[in-house]
Amino acid sequence: MARRSITADDDFRVIGGMKLMKRETEVDIAQKGEWILASIDQWSHPPWRSFKLFRNRKAKKRVWHLNWNEEEQRFARGRDFRMLLEHHGEMVEWVRAKILARLAEEEEENAA
Repeated sequence: MARRSITADDDFRVIGGMKLMKRETEVDIAQKGEWILASIDQWSHPPWRSFKLFRNRKAKKRVWHLNWNEEEQRFARGRDFRMLLEHHGEMVEWVRAKILARLAEEEEENAA
């Protein structure tokens, strides 16, 4: 799919000086310093849930696409997860904790 210019009508965020479009179902669920974790329901297909981790600073890598398996309680071992683990391993446990907290909140909401 070809890239297009972001207009004033688009919903976007600025990460490290770069404008990135937000998905319709993209919801920020946690923030820690320069890190922002967002859930993206439009990309999620049971048992997998999709998330993006943003690092708000100028760097070569600012966005990580992460997938979480709800049944097995684990991350998919994709390229972005492996890079995050290698270069920012301390963030993996924080992301895991925030994802589990978010899923617990959703479960409580659905039960009510």
